[in-house]
Amino acid sequence: MTTVDSPSVTGLQIHTDRKSLRQALHTVGMTVARTSPIPALCGVLLETDEHSLRVSSTDYQCTVTTRLPARITTPGRMLLNHHELTKLLTGLGKGLRTREAEDMPVRLRATDDGTGQLSAHGYHLSVTSYAPEEFPDLPRAEASCAELDWTTFTHQAQRVLVAADTDREPSMPALSGVSVTITPNQLRLVATDRYRLAIADCPATTTHDTEQTVLIPAELLASVITRLTGQRLRIGLTESGMATLTTETTTVIATAPDEHARYPKWERLMPTGGTTVRFERDPLARAANTAAALATATDSDAMVLRLAGDRVALAPVVDDDPETVTAPWHPLRSGTIEQPMRMRFHAERLADALSTLHTSTVALTVTGSYTPAVFSDDDGLFRHLLMPMRTPRR
Repeated sequence: MTTVDSPSVTGLQIHTDRKSLRQALHTVGMTVARTSPIPALCGVLLETDEHSLRVSSTDYQCTVTTRLPARITTPGRMLLNHHELTKLLTGLGKGLRTREAEDMPVRLRATDDGTGQLSAHGYHLSVTSYAPEEFPDLPRAEASCAELDWTTFTHQAQRVLVAADTDREPSMPALSGVSVTITPNQLRLVATDRYRLAIADCPATTTHDTEQTVLIPAELLASVITRLTGQRLRIGLTESGMATLTTETTTVIATAPDEHARYPKWERLMPTGGTTVRFERDPLARAANTAAALATATDSDAMVLRLAGDRVALAPVVDDDPETVTAPWHPLRSGTIEQPMRMRFHAERLADALSTLHTSTVALTVTGSYTPAVFSDDDGLFRHLLMPMRTPRR
């Protein structure tokens, strides 16, 4: 435990509880480096205001700031090593009952030589600290342009993230992000990896009459929806085009995956016309999981979706022959296919698509065996487009 470029603390002393401090460190941990040539990026900046403590982290691409209740004895700033402080707080709770550990009073302060100190449960522990001046200047969150229910947002975001391109070096950097478009009274989330496309709509209170779009890194969004908590979410844009996500206690400010990235014009992929049928989701989702497992067992990556009259079936493709395996038929709830159709899909992607649908009855829109198919919830708020696989020439 060391002090770097003392004094690293400007007189701060605060009192809070172990649970609140651990939760704050967990929230900002999404952007903290374990090791870095810039030591300050391994730290969390602690700053006081009248009745709370602000905890911030950044990796230059993203900044996270959260607030927690605290009793401020001496206002000031402190930059402490995140990993070390987290481990110490974890260790202090060992051997105690959960409630006793969570409610444990803790104190953070500067010692006379400028080192950060954590005190709790009779222990006084030094924490590696850095000069607050070495911490990058934090961008300012602008006024929000949309507000919506946090639970609705996280629910819809989880569904579209399935379709995001998660490759470390995607051929199109924009595809590693989720497109967020704000229009009057609505927020739309879109993600694609070129083989599938997920679209989710959320009702929102908006402040602009014109359309606004921002790209949020998919990996960051996945962390945000698991680490943040709240009742309402406000979304805004900074003057430089960065996205801001704000709950009651936390603000996340993020740059796009590539500042020059342009999200593809996905609307042209959506089929027009065609035939729409409806079926019960659960039986077909189970059939998709079975077909995907059988495809894997036979060293295949494909399954075939068969539509005929008022029935639908899913079967694994074995030896590149979509007719090798027979499979049970499931009745359609509505709609009829006049000419039998056979569509070949990537097995895992089709199973994923069905898993993202949440209404008991779902819709399938098709225009042909070799054109995109769209699966959608019955309420129309979520759609998942899948590109079919071409049948190899024999």
